[in-house]
Amino acid sequence: MGPLPIVYRELVSNFGGAVFDKEVVFSVMDHRFRRISPTGTATIDCIYGDVYNNDPWDPSSLQANIEWMKGRMPDTMIPIAASTQDHVCLCLRGEDRNALFYWDRVEEPTVNGNNIYRIANSLSEFILGLTCEV
Repeated sequence: MGPLPIVYRELVSNFGGAVFDKEVVFSVMDHRFRRISPTGTATIDCIYGDVYNNDPWDPSSLQANIEWMKGRMPDTMIPIAASTQDHVCLCLRGEDRNALFYWDRVEEPTVNGNNIYRIANSLSEFILGLTCEV
């Protein structure tokens, strides 16, 4: 695993994780995502924030989610947030470094990116694109 981007480290050090009590929505850049969501949007339930929590049963633990997803998603990515049963993933290395992707468990296993959809080019772009449905 590559180093976590400064923006993500600052986010979790300042706020910890985040669990939303309202519906928070984000757009998915990849047009293929429209077959899953005709609006091209998805909801985010929580951001994994406790980077030092190694409790394998804590669903908000970044480390636990990384372990759960090993071998299921490309090894260049880690899950940093939940979107129902799916994940928002951060790419840590390669040409897509720092970009965020939606990982769809229904289309598992991952073969040639069949279940991975680009959300944003950076964590900052992703956060700025979040909207709260009232």
